[in-house]
Amino acid sequence: MNWRGDGETLESMAEEIEKIKAYMAEAKQRKDELEQKIWDLSGLSSHFEGTHSMEAGRFAIKVKGKINRRVDGDALQKVAQEAGLFDYLSTLFRWKPDINKREWDKASPEVTNVLAQAIVATPGKPSIEIKEV
Repeated sequence: MNWRGDGETLESMAEEIEKIKAYMAEAKQRKDELEQKIWDLSGLSSHFEGTHSMEAGRFAIKVKGKINRRVDGDALQKVAQEAGLFDYLSTLFRWKPDINKREWDKASPEVTNVLAQAIVATPGKPSIEIKEV
């Protein structure tokens, strides 16, 4: 089915997207390998956090180490309460409300219609999945 009039069909576009996805996956894998080699050459520990600069010919290379941290809010509140440190939570931590969509959908409209005033909803990027059959 040619719907654009320029020779492209849904099938040819899907085929091209699949080729591009394969190329991007290979390129990402190679990039990841090279970045790991650069990291190894930097001599930094895997626990390094911050920025380290290096030079290589005409290139200035900055290697950034990052430590991901996740907070268990319930455990934190319990520990802080037990240690008498609850008052520090509002300054040492940011509290980020998150919608429990399953419960939200079950809740009464009288509740959700009011609370919805505090929610900003923006469209996400549409997703298209292509599988070769």
